[in-house]
Amino acid sequence: MMNSLYTKVSPRSLLEGFCKASKNNLVLKSSRDYNSNTFSLKIDYNCSVKTTTKTAETLDILQFVAETRFYIEASSDKLALNFKIVEAEVLSLAFTPVNYFIVTNMNLALFKATEVIKKNLNWRVFGSDFPSLPRQSPKTRVDENSTIYWDASAISM
Repeated sequence: MMNSLYTKVSPRSLLEGFCKASKNNLVLKSSRDYNSNTFSLKIDYNCSVKTTTKTAETLDILQFVAETRFYIEASSDKLALNFKIVEAEVLSLAFTPVNYFIVTNMNLALFKATEVIKKNLNWRVFGSDFPSLPRQSPKTRVDENSTIYWDASAISM
């Protein structure tokens, strides 16, 4: 970032940021190209970052949209259906200049954003531990519009 950031902010100032998922570009689909039991979730996040100046004022320094994709694997055990993130990637970043601050190294920004999003790997997501009738040989399959959960000892698919 370029500007008079160093004259306004101490080098060790804490950066605070948050991201909010955009409800406009949410895409959920089967992802057989990644894994047969996986679906992909594409989400655009609207993000902002702020810090505190030397004079204790709040200063906005970044606003951006992060286009992301998560690969979520469906699995089952004898009593429940589970979902976990097996891969995550940042597809693109679009920065809006704020207070004359600009990002000068897009490769570094993309690398850092990817490092942050990869911290979600192996996290179980909403829908995990969904209770079920006990299954002797539980199986799952992700189709274009659904996740199928069955007992392979009773039915073969």
